[in-house]
Amino acid sequence: MISIIKRNVNVFFNTEMWIVILVFSIYSAYLKREAITFNLSYFEYLIIVMTDHYYILYFMILSFTYLIYKLYREDNEIILIRSKTYLNYYVAQIASLFIISMSFILIHLIIPMVIGIGIRFESEFTNLSIDTNTIIVGEFNQYFSNPFVALISIVFYLILGLTFLGSIFLFLNNFLTEKFVLIIIVCIYILMLLSIRSDVDSMIPFVFLNNYIILHHAFATIDSKYYLFIIVEVALLICMMYIMKKYWYKKLSVRFFNNPLDKWNLNMLFTKKNLIVIIVLSTFTVISIIIKYNNLTFFDVISIQFYGHGTGYFNFIYFISLVVYNGVPVYLLSYFLEKESINRSSVLTIRLQYKQIWLSSILRSSFIFILSYIILTITVTVIVSIVFGLSFNGYDYMHQIFIGFGVNEVNTLKLLLIIIISKALELYFSFLFIFTLFGIVKNATTGFVLLELSYLLLLIDAQFVKYIPIGMSSLLRIAEFVGRNGITYLASIGILLISICLLYRVQRKYIINQIF
Repeated sequence: MISIIKRNVNVFFNTEMWIVILVFSIYSAYLKREAITFNLSYFEYLIIVMTDHYYILYFMILSFTYLIYKLYREDNEIILIRSKTYLNYYVAQIASLFIISMSFILIHLIIPMVIGIGIRFESEFTNLSIDTNTIIVGEFNQYFSNPFVALISIVFYLILGLTFLGSIFLFLNNFLTEKFVLIIIVCIYILMLLSIRSDVDSMIPFVFLNNYIILHHAFATIDSKYYLFIIVEVALLICMMYIMKKYWYKKLSVRFFNNPLDKWNLNMLFTKKNLIVIIVLSTFTVISIIIKYNNLTFFDVISIQFYGHGTGYFNFIYFISLVVYNGVPVYLLSYFLEKESINRSSVLTIRLQYKQIWLSSILRSSFIFILSYIILTITVTVIVSIVFGLSFNGYDYMHQIFIGFGVNEVNTLKLLLIIIISKALELYFSFLFIFTLFGIVKNATTGFVLLELSYLLLLIDAQFVKYIPIGMSSLLRIAEFVGRNGITYLASIGILLISICLLYRVQRKYIINQIF
């Protein structure tokens, strides 16, 4: 065990640790000026340095996770063999994580202890007449008798939290491939960032890992019962050790698609070029919205992003936004149909045995791509909103829009469901429309051009236009957002489903025979 701890500590504290020390030293010097401005005591200064959640979330946790990732990227088989049992090896790794976390936090404590020399040396809480996000020492006044006790608790909580974070990484790394471990860690980190922009962590506090690392975040979610986070940490560590003892030799292989034809189709759809186009376009769109409008929340941004266009009038910006957002995935799918028809060899066609197998794979792969497109654009919106510091609590800008249309504010969860479901169905209908014409004229470009021209129907001021599937996912066509000028989201979803079923029926009966 001692050899494992020594080896891990030496690998963790490499030359890259000096970058962490340098950054934290500069930040500590900056916060010293804040402490002097507000006449804080020495221990209060240490508290604001060790609890600054912007530094912790945006640098400390990232640097710690990166160094842990480098540490456990490769297994040391010799040490594993010398440990006799895998449980002994895992316990030794957790012990080394605790030592690493403790050393990592103590380094962070020693730096401000040195920089803070000269500040009045007292251990009493200062009453501040001003509310500031940086100076949060007042939050500890109701839980601890003096700043020194609060500081000790903060340091201990940070050590346990980072140890828990490292243990999760070590546990996942044992059972999953590196790619899926990184995906899960990124998701955990995004959840931590979301928690400081919204109150969602107050509803499900035990899901957000920042509540296990930053003490005043635990106060904010479950108040004086913050010790429950420590109990959960210990319980989960015991569960992880039990699972390691029983199933350490197993590997979880996550396979979403076992069908080789699906994999072939998805590889053509999810190319790096396609993903870059989607991400760049989504980022540009979201940033443009944030720059153009003031006082936005995340839900304001996503509402504007999926505004779309109503019927019976023309708004250039809304119209172009709708055509471009809907046009990107449909164009990529059109290109996919052309490429697939060229690359599909006669040998593959013969081996399919049934035409329906090919049709099902094309339709299934296309729907997965459309759904992924929507989720990816929403994810980009979330990330950009976090970077720009937008709130995730309800609406601000859209509040007046709802009043103007004479409707009640749409629940934020309902908003997301309406966007995802209606947009996925509309884009799928658009693809089926092009796919149908592709079977007739053997050219996807014709179908794509006709589809894009069909958006001009939205400019007609007639009642029947409200019920055409083209552009039906636009929020400006849904009654919950625009009142009597639109139709209910359930009616729009019903129309889209009927349209999809009709096109699917046509393809199975007639079009598939035209393609082969």
